[in-house]
Amino acid sequence: MEKENVRKIFLLLLLIVFLGNDFFRESCLGAVFEIFPATVGSQEEFETVANSLKPGDELILHGGLYSQNSRRAITVNGSASNPIIIRAADEKKPLLTRPADNMSSLTMVGVRLVQPRIRT
Repeated sequence: MEKENVRKIFLLLLLIVFLGNDFFRESCLGAVFEIFPATVGSQEEFETVANSLKPGDELILHGGLYSQNSRRAITVNGSASNPIIIRAADEKKPLLTRPADNMSSLTMVGVRLVQPRIRT
């Protein structure tokens, strides 16, 4: 009986070590990235980070204005079992925009919008 308890404790500790390990968590469950809107003198990072996402990854946008002067091109692929998630941080409202004179269309393929608010 004591041997069985030692075995259970060992397996529990092993699980804790693996779940606490960033490499294990990112390779099996996907990575989580958080970004904030650009400030004066800093580079807008939404497109760069979004294009680095892999199946199972999640990108969290904090509230504010994410502005870009040219076309945004995000070309990543998730899967049904490992989707790529781009979402607002809890209780935050990010706004992705670019100047109206540069905007002629919006194309999204393979995207599922949850509670979107699209302004034109």
